[in-house]
Amino acid sequence: MATRKISDLTLLTTVSPSDTLLLLDNSDPVDTNKKTEVGSIFKAVPGGSQNQPGLSFDQKTATGLYSDTQGQLGISLGDSKLLLEKQSTSLVLSARDSADSNLDLTLQALGTGLIRFNSTIAINDSVFTVPNSSDNSKIIKFSATQLPTATTRTFVFPDAGVDIDTLVTTSSTQTLTSKTLVSPIFTGDLSAVNLTMSGNLQIDGNSTLGSDNNDTLTVASVSTFNANLTANNPVTLNAATTTTADITINQTSGTGTYKSLKFFDTSQNTNAGGDVADLTVTTDQASRHLDLSYYDQDTDYSSTNFTYGMRIASIGYTMPDVVVNIVNGAVDSFTITDPGANITASLTAVISGDGSDALVTPVVVNGALASITIDAGGQDYTSATITFTTSGGALQYRTYDHTNEVQTNNEIIHTGNLNLISAIGSINNLVSTGSVNFDDGTFVLDNVNDRVGIDIVPSAYKLEVGGDIYFTGGQLIGGDSSAMVLQRRLDATPLKFNKSDGTTQMMIDADGKVGINKSPSKQFDVTGDSNVDGDFYVTETDPVNKIGGAIVAKRLKLTDLNGAVQTITADTISATSRTKVIFHAYS
Repeated sequence: MATRKISDLTLLTTVSPSDTLLLLDNSDPVDTNKKTEVGSIFKAVPGGSQNQPGLSFDQKTATGLYSDTQGQLGISLGDSKLLLEKQSTSLVLSARDSADSNLDLTLQALGTGLIRFNSTIAINDSVFTVPNSSDNSKIIKFSATQLPTATTRTFVFPDAGVDIDTLVTTSSTQTLTSKTLVSPIFTGDLSAVNLTMSGNLQIDGNSTLGSDNNDTLTVASVSTFNANLTANNPVTLNAATTTTADITINQTSGTGTYKSLKFFDTSQNTNAGGDVADLTVTTDQASRHLDLSYYDQDTDYSSTNFTYGMRIASIGYTMPDVVVNIVNGAVDSFTITDPGANITASLTAVISGDGSDALVTPVVVNGALASITIDAGGQDYTSATITFTTSGGALQYRTYDHTNEVQTNNEIIHTGNLNLISAIGSINNLVSTGSVNFDDGTFVLDNVNDRVGIDIVPSAYKLEVGGDIYFTGGQLIGGDSSAMVLQRRLDATPLKFNKSDGTTQMMIDADGKVGINKSPSKQFDVTGDSNVDGDFYVTETDPVNKIGGAIVAKRLKLTDLNGAVQTITADTISATSRTKVIFHAYS
């Protein structure tokens, strides 16, 4: 081949890594002319440094690529550099500048393009900030300090329905729209123009509804109060109200009349706001009672114009005074200084003193202490006193003659058991002129037929129950001299005997078949062993045709007086016959 100048060679514009270049090897003075591939050239680029990059562009000696050490790649930009290196388990991209101590690193896509990350981005909350686009002094920061260790919390943004919305903070003044609060707790002042709630409202601590005592609270729904309710001013309730705790009505003074519970009529134009009834408690020592008064007057609601009412009153009993007499260290006798009066319940006596074991029983006659029985005198007494306790009360219903202002009283006094006492004496029976019906038929006393119905109106029997019957006694006793009958109400209904868990142990089905621990397929059907402690008889129904009376079994086991057991089967050939069984008695 003829010698050609390099300048005469064809220019190759597209180079591949395997293309060959002519090189001058300065390290080999003997064979200096050599060749190499383009791909090998870029494996020998100097590492360089930030100030002298190993690879620079178009004589821009301060701009290019460099690698100071293995596992490091830097982009030199004059005084600045962008460094990519491996640190522990992280690949770190960092910006540095020799002239400025603070340098921003900005990633910006083109036009409407987005900067996308296809892996999870972990940014330490201490270095993550969101500055305002026009004022970098306005910055938002996030903190995960309060999260427990090894905890991840996910916050889901709701669809606000608009392109721009505002987050809710704890201290900003904000207006919230269309929010549902589940179990909210308000610890400060809560101000609302109109408050509509479909769930529960819980207010802890002392709270005041209204700006002064003249404001009115209207509750137009079913309400439940789980603690005491004190109302110092009118409370209007336009719906049913339920409370599971006490309602306290404060007394006006130490004695006298409590504040009344009043019922007003707002349905009649002429008497709107009138007092229909009231519940009043009187606490005077001489007269302690609770009155329910009803004013049935269309023209005048007056506290003195009663039609009828009811009174629950104290009996007004007085306790006895007794002096204890001591002889030889024991209670010997008593001196009754005041027998008391109107004692209607049982009277209990307690001996107190420096001795022990004295027991006494008071005897009450006609409401007064008549004597004291000494059950045991005790010992070691030098002095002793006796105290008495009892109980009692009265239920009094009253009727009123409005025209003449005449009151008729009838008392029912509780004396331990319930005795009925009227103005003319003792009443042995409670007599009604008609039936007594509780709760719309759930409990009916039929006066005409002398029947009782529970959850059903009795039509045929003395006691009828519209449901299951449960009792805690151990016996169900009934019947007369003829029989005790246990009858099913419906023929198709089986009669079952169940365990406490409801599992059936025995039943009699609609055909009269008896089953024990199973549903019967025979007239008497048992699952499990059976024992007859006595003779077992099988009666032949038809002796002529030999129908019935058979014992059907695969085998019979016979035990003699010595306990020996002989098994008989249909195919046994020893000791027994196939057609008959022979029993032999040995002397």
